[in-house]
Amino acid sequence: MPRTKKEKPKIKGASLSIVPILTKFLKTYEKHCVQSQTSVCPAIKKALKTSIENEQILRKLMLVSPAVSPTGFPEVSLEPLLKTIRDERYMLGRELCIWGVKLKNSDVASLAMLLELRGRTMYPFSTLEIINSRMDLWSVERLSKSLLSSNLLSIVLDYNKFGNEGVDILMAGLEKNRKLKILSLRYCNLGPAIGSKLGWAISQSAICELYLSGNYLQCSGALGLIRHIAEFAETQGKDRATKVLQDRRRSSKQLLQENFNALHENSECLQLGIPIIPATLEPENDGSRQLRSSELQWAKPMGVHTKSAFNMADDIREENFQKLDLYEDARDTAATAAFSCVSNHIAHLIDLIANKEFCIKKNKKGSSETGPWLIKLHLADNGIDGRGKEGERGVLEFTQLLTYLIKYSDHLREIDLGNNVLGEIAATHILEALKERKKGKLPNLQIIVTPQISSDTFRSIWENSKKSGSAHKKKKKAKK
Repeated sequence: MPRTKKEKPKIKGASLSIVPILTKFLKTYEKHCVQSQTSVCPAIKKALKTSIENEQILRKLMLVSPAVSPTGFPEVSLEPLLKTIRDERYMLGRELCIWGVKLKNSDVASLAMLLELRGRTMYPFSTLEIINSRMDLWSVERLSKSLLSSNLLSIVLDYNKFGNEGVDILMAGLEKNRKLKILSLRYCNLGPAIGSKLGWAISQSAICELYLSGNYLQCSGALGLIRHIAEFAETQGKDRATKVLQDRRRSSKQLLQENFNALHENSECLQLGIPIIPATLEPENDGSRQLRSSELQWAKPMGVHTKSAFNMADDIREENFQKLDLYEDARDTAATAAFSCVSNHIAHLIDLIANKEFCIKKNKKGSSETGPWLIKLHLADNGIDGRGKEGERGVLEFTQLLTYLIKYSDHLREIDLGNNVLGEIAATHILEALKERKKGKLPNLQIIVTPQISSDTFRSIWENSKKSGSAHKKKKKAKK
């Protein structure tokens, strides 16, 4: 039978009751626009009418200045929209976007009070976009004060030319901010001096996506920006390697001890010549094993062969244990086994470990630590090249820190360095870091570099940073 198409599920929370709410919201907004002698935003009006027709909740409020408006026609303003949200107690909005609308200080002050969670009504906006709105320093400072006491998870301030001084003011709301996850400051006229300050603020916050394309950080600014993040990644990487080594040693010692305890508890049976088959001899799911039943032979009565047990451990040390780093554990276990009249069995157990027939499992749990780490970092078109004061040396210093991020950060997923002429040497270092990241079995990292390098290096970086093919496999067509 041909499959019938399933109806699309309605948005959670949407019902017929949303229609009168949105209808009243539109009427109130038009009334406030008339009172303030400003224009009704076409984007807001269209979105409200569409939501009313579809009986859907309007989550995203977009206040956009028209590209072309008649001469003498009043401008679109933010104030009527904010008044409407308050008057109607509209609690369903999640995103507030303001594009190309010139903001006065009074507009920003009203917006900040709306975002702050200090009043009786807490509006749950989680995303704020203010793009190309010509904000001055006073407006930036007032907005910054509201960040720590708001529900914002994402803030976009692209194309506002407030420069380094504006970011200096903004950082008061960024440091120790445990809510804000995404920060975008594209084309904000940022220079090299702000790099280290912004990097420190990011390292003290919960921001994990940073978009800074279109500025002029140069090598020194980009270096200062990622210094704390790269050093943290390097430390985490070394700690992770140390932990893996400790887990390997601990797992091997635990396996030895468990098998010895099983033999020790049945020492009387061994002395009587009764075969012992431990319960831990079943094959593991991943194909590895501990011991097969055929590998435990009949145990014969024996004395305390201390010397032979130590000799067995010494022989294994010379052959294999220099690599496994388990010699001390082998000697201790063999000595104890000798006093328990099972030295031959323990020696055989040690031999299995020396031949790597035991499965050493790694801890696959994802890290949940907090700290100066990023998931996405966009630094395209920032003058990171050898043409600045630092020359080629500055590029190589930045690249060295960047390779620490690439090799060690298990959080990082995306880096954009487009339109920065890094050069062949720096690109080669990035390529080698990507290869090491793959060897370390860290998550896939997508990285964009300028094509102004050799075609082989560019292709290799692309191949080593693209997503795995398994994620893009097409589903097989169902048989009719």
